[in-house]
Amino acid sequence: MARPDSILLVGAAHLDRHGRCDGVPVPGGSNPGRFTDMSGGAAFNVASSLAAWGADVRLCSILGDDAGGRALRAAAMARGVTLEAQVSREHPTATYTAIVGPDGTLALALADMAIYDALDPAAVAGVEDAPRLLVEANLSARAVAALLDRARGTVAAMTVSAAKAGRLRPVLARIDTLFTNRAELAALCEQPVDAPMPDLLHAFAALGGRGAVVSDGAGDVWTVAQGETRRHPVPPVPDIVDATGAGDALTAGTLMGLMTGRPLHEAIDGGIRAARAVLAVHGPWRADIEGDRPWT
Repeated sequence: MARPDSILLVGAAHLDRHGRCDGVPVPGGSNPGRFTDMSGGAAFNVASSLAAWGADVRLCSILGDDAGGRALRAAAMARGVTLEAQVSREHPTATYTAIVGPDGTLALALADMAIYDALDPAAVAGVEDAPRLLVEANLSARAVAALLDRARGTVAAMTVSAAKAGRLRPVLARIDTLFTNRAELAALCEQPVDAPMPDLLHAFAALGGRGAVVSDGAGDVWTVAQGETRRHPVPPVPDIVDATGAGDALTAGTLMGLMTGRPLHEAIDGGIRAARAVLAVHGPWRADIEGDRPWT
């Protein structure tokens, strides 16, 4: 029998190139700064945090037959994540290049991720037996639908970006908990990004949306569960080092709370604490997060 904290994640595992400008980024100009390379991807970041907290984590993705793919396999092993990767010989391992300002806010990002369209959902093992499945919109709409056709347990999903959020629209009614932010939710619901949050959540429900966690930058986080909407205050973070991965940490901390039996409106507290912890470091996750379990 599967452990209650077992989860299958299907989605992105790629190389993150993280550029930090020394000063305020100047569009169209040469900006002094420095690059850091690390392993990342929405599903991989979530899996890394869950594994650090001791959850039973299995991640399925697709990698190129290259040095980047080998580096990601090594990183997964080091983080305690069971990585089952399909291999493409037609595409390189995906990369995500982010440029942030000195305050850690994102100025520009470039995603080279054509490889994810080649992921074969039929080759992902154990979907039917997973008590909890997480998919994300780096996958094609076809792959997401095929995986949900096989799912028998609880389903969570991440919109990942405004450009990709629409991939989840056809299956929204089959997702138990959607992790998103204001811009991504607006794109998913085809609404103005500055629409009031209650209006966005009404549009979400009209599309068949059921449960959701919606972040709003440095503002409050909203949850929707069993027809009830709640607004959760987020304490200010005095010194943000890097905003990269905060949404993934919010997802991971909330999922961990759900897997320990907490309702969503309580599990979100652990997600908020995890996100705040990641905002205080460089990179999309914290290796030392096992010493600060956000759901306790």
